[in-house]
Amino acid sequence: MKITKNIMALLMVAGAAASVCAQDSVSSLGTGLPGDGPDAFAAADQIDNYIVDLVPFSTSWGTRFGLGHLHKSPNVDGPMGFFGSLISAQAISADTIMTSLDDDFAFWDTAGPGVGANNSAPTTLSIDLDRVVQQSAIFSGFSNDNNTINGSVIWMNCRDATRLYVKRVLGANNESAIGVGGAAQLGVGAIDADGNAYYRADAGSSPSINNLIRTRLCDRADATFNVLTGGSVTASDAASTDILLTGTTTTHSIPQAMPESIFGGSGLVAAPNFSSQFVFGGASPLSTSTDHLFGAGAASAVDQRGGLALTPNTFAGFATPGVATMANLAKGGAPLSGETETINVFAVDASGAPIAASRRLYDPSNTTITDNSNSFVLNTTNGLSVHHYSQTAFLGGSAQVDVQVVPGTTMAGGDLIAAVTLAENQSSRFDQDPDNYIVAFRETPGGVVQETLVAYASFVQGNKEILNGAGGTAIGELLPIDVAFAGQTGPSFSAPSIDSAGNVWFVAPFQLDAEDDADVGLFRAVYDPTDFSYDLELVIRAGFGTGTTLTGANSGVPFQIQFISISDSNSISSGAFWSSNVSNAAALGQDPANLSPADPNTNGGVVVSVDIVYDVDGDGDFEDPTAGGGNASSLDESYNSLIYIGAMTNYEPGCNPADIAAPFGALDVGDTTAFLQAFGAQNPLADFNCDGMFDIADNVLFLQAFGAGCP
Repeated sequence: MKITKNIMALLMVAGAAASVCAQDSVSSLGTGLPGDGPDAFAAADQIDNYIVDLVPFSTSWGTRFGLGHLHKSPNVDGPMGFFGSLISAQAISADTIMTSLDDDFAFWDTAGPGVGANNSAPTTLSIDLDRVVQQSAIFSGFSNDNNTINGSVIWMNCRDATRLYVKRVLGANNESAIGVGGAAQLGVGAIDADGNAYYRADAGSSPSINNLIRTRLCDRADATFNVLTGGSVTASDAASTDILLTGTTTTHSIPQAMPESIFGGSGLVAAPNFSSQFVFGGASPLSTSTDHLFGAGAASAVDQRGGLALTPNTFAGFATPGVATMANLAKGGAPLSGETETINVFAVDASGAPIAASRRLYDPSNTTITDNSNSFVLNTTNGLSVHHYSQTAFLGGSAQVDVQVVPGTTMAGGDLIAAVTLAENQSSRFDQDPDNYIVAFRETPGGVVQETLVAYASFVQGNKEILNGAGGTAIGELLPIDVAFAGQTGPSFSAPSIDSAGNVWFVAPFQLDAEDDADVGLFRAVYDPTDFSYDLELVIRAGFGTGTTLTGANSGVPFQIQFISISDSNSISSGAFWSSNVSNAAALGQDPANLSPADPNTNGGVVVSVDIVYDVDGDGDFEDPTAGGGNASSLDESYNSLIYIGAMTNYEPGCNPADIAAPFGALDVGDTTAFLQAFGAQNPLADFNCDGMFDIADNVLFLQAFGAGCP
């Protein structure tokens, strides 16, 4: 019986895999270099399955999240003296899906084992679960002339967000062997929960040739390479890779994923081009439209800039809400300023086409903007975008703006929130301006529009404070990047990314009051729907000796986050944090309407590109042997990696799924009472089959688990 099988699978996993981990691993060699990162040119490293356990940590507010080392960048240069390639643009799927899982995953519980050639052998755990939450993540790696597309398909037990079952896939490579020369430059792009990865390729020596590509990660053949070649690109693993656009000399920016869970098939691609068009479809030839910018029924923009953002949620305030909502950066038309500071939001229908009459332009005030949380007023006369210049159209990421539909302030439907990062002095300092601010707009279904500052750092006007709790005491402040790090050019802020409840996540420099030096941090600006305001919460930090330091859940080796990218030598870095770095879903598919914005369960997954250093030799110095001017003989290991930050939600804390109340380890009337109370309150604790409903099936599952007793 399916219900019984699900319970037994949960019981077996709870008993057999009590302490496992995966990319939280170090080499068994104990030599520092070369480490244990995946080899992009090894057949065995094209696909790997492993388990990642999240390590709990607390934010400046005391919020409890979990952090997992999701995916190390591949080693593409052989004996070049680095642990892996650098990471460029990255993203997590906007959607999540509910599915089943039946596969084998590597696990270990000590330092040394792993899935690489420089690891000792792991143990294999067979997983068979009927109800799992699935999402996916993607990043592009680069080093010298090599580019790779790297994806992770992620599953978690629908009642336990603390353990990730990961399929790591090398989606595509631009060369067949070390040093032969790259055939294309690859730019991310986006991914959906089903693992459909979308990216851009130009043709190496012929960069005017534009290609848009989809690789279906779950269809990649094991131990098979997927090498992209030619000006009009072809893929060696053609069974997994769809060339959606090829051979055109019209410049196309990096694509966004229109998820399979909404649009069917293998999903659709969407991308802007330099002819003001919205390009979309599921197969070549793609369709084009300008209805996202122009047309009857709504105000028109002048032109578009940057990439596209997407939320699977729809807005009741649109004349036709469609099936999803998208946004991009635009030059506002009359009566707006005409400058590149406008957020262009529009609905799309089931074919992926934009709906002309369902469009909004949100243009920031061109004199002053008020922070509704503290009444600070910022002079914004010259405020313009800083994130759409330089390489970003070609290498990503997605996108400069974000849009989300969140639980509404009225019963009429969800409110639309859109956000963008702008520069205060754009008229004189171009795309390196360090004085940045994030502005957000909220529109109700009834058409009431509000504006607020989310964050700001200004050498002249002031910096927003970081708090120790909602409405709490200031413990530090944001900083312009040239104040934080002398000689570093801007921008100072990443793009904003909005979670399921309307919180705005971003990366910026900061300094705590109790410290002498600045670091870079990942922040959650926590949304207060009562007055449309935001307070700042420091989530993690990066710094040499000061970065967030945790001990691997199963390697037992401490690691430290030492670097998070914001800007490069002349613009925003493609490896920075973008609007696609945060899931639109709440943890385990919960309804965000039942959660306060500050609740950690509003976070359905955040990915961040970081530099992690493992203290392998145990001397406490976290010394990267590849750092310039560092100790080349250090035994520590440093990885450019994608980390995952999620809620530490586990509805099975005890000996089996029915052991949901203290004292854990025994089944008693307290568990029955807790279940009945949760069932009456429609708390996910009582949703035993994870279908979002509270019915007789949940009662049957609880009673079966209770009757099975503790092992």
